[in-house]
Amino acid sequence: MRIAIIGLGSIGKRHLHNLLRLGVDQIIGCDPDVRSFALGLNMSDAKKVSWRPDYIGALTEVDAAFICTPPASHIPIALKCAEAGLHLFIEKPLSNSLDGVAALRKVVEDKRIRVQMGFNWRFHPEIAELCWQMIDEKFGKRLFLSIVGGSYLPDWREGDYRDGYSASREEGGVILDCFSHAFDLAEWLLMEWLGQIVVWKDHSTTLEIGAEDMATALAKTSSGTHVVIHENYLAKLPWFEITVVGTEKVVSIHPQAINEMYVAEARRFVDGIKKGIGYNAGPDLMDGIRNLKLCLEARG
Repeated sequence: MRIAIIGLGSIGKRHLHNLLRLGVDQIIGCDPDVRSFALGLNMSDAKKVSWRPDYIGALTEVDAAFICTPPASHIPIALKCAEAGLHLFIEKPLSNSLDGVAALRKVVEDKRIRVQMGFNWRFHPEIAELCWQMIDEKFGKRLFLSIVGGSYLPDWREGDYRDGYSASREEGGVILDCFSHAFDLAEWLLMEWLGQIVVWKDHSTTLEIGAEDMATALAKTSSGTHVVIHENYLAKLPWFEITVVGTEKVVSIHPQAINEMYVAEARRFVDGIKKGIGYNAGPDLMDGIRNLKLCLEARG
């Protein structure tokens, strides 16, 4: 299998190493910054990877693409790749607007393109176990779900964090950047849509960025489950906590970010291509569109 990785920032590099680990032996890294190709590969792996300054030249050389660029570029790149018949792994959020989303959906459906969104927390073993418990109805009636987290933005990115998309009012902020994960997890765990969403967001001057750096959302599902989501860029001690309260059981977990969840999502994507169109390889494009609409609604 031949795969292009478009964008070789931190997540692009992570996917590259994980794909090599999964046995993908023909990878093209696409990034205009040649320094991004200094990936610390051993000699054996380096022979399996080539570099292009622009992804357009790689479209006819690969079967699939990982889109790991800033959100505003996801849809234009995905459209070019889908029109070339490539299967797509798209990092979250799907975009920073709905522009071009309908066109991408049409091409994907017409050409039977496989799309998987980068909602990696679904693949965390602790969260997956929690999901199975909820499917087995071990909680009784589900009363309450909270997903809260925070970390310090200056510790996230290479270079000056203020120059990255997370800091941008148009492309970033905790709602697009972090709520995209939380909204996806909430609906996946509860197997219900979120509704009646109320959001508070704040833009402190602490980080000198244009985007909001803290936000809290309250929501309610059709079955009556109350949901609280909070994320911020300000916590110097990173934390992430999921709590489920039911009439029969209460569980709170503190999952740590681990590379295995990224390996697992990449494995699902690769396996999905090998097994064919009938294989369920979610989270898919419709999950990404639903999630983007929620984020845009929350951002206001």
